[in-house]
Amino acid sequence: MAVFLVTLTACNRTEVVQGECGSLFGADVCAWGETAGGDLKSFGATIPIQAIEGAPEDAEMVWPPVANTVVILPEAVRAATGFQVLTVFWEAHGHPPGPYLTPHFDFHFYGISKADIEAIDCVDTSKPTDLAAGYALPDVEIPDWGCCPASACR
Repeated sequence: MAVFLVTLTACNRTEVVQGECGSLFGADVCAWGETAGGDLKSFGATIPIQAIEGAPEDAEMVWPPVANTVVILPEAVRAATGFQVLTVFWEAHGHPPGPYLTPHFDFHFYGISKADIEAIDCVDTSKPTDLAAGYALPDVEIPDWGCCPASACR
């Protein structure tokens, strides 16, 4: 009976597996996953308050956007979910559409590798001719910036 209880306890033990860390405004953003019995139970990233408070009030808007940090997720997370990379963008001026025209952070989880993300060149800034039903890419007026085509903000 004691061996059974020890085995049962070991199978249900949670373990935190660490991913990579990336620097964000003077602090480290670190990815992690929590497993139990070999199954992924949760995953995420720790964002220190220092990173939030260290974000600059003003930043140049560039195209294509450049992530402020890129973090590789732990193998346990990649295997269980397909998510491979977390990128964090500080949007000091916001971006279109309208609800996002206020300063904010964007957290993107990608199902492709860091190398594949870096290979995206955004050379073609034209709007697609065919869009999915109900989807629109309007030109947006950004306060103090002028008109900005949604697919080609500079």
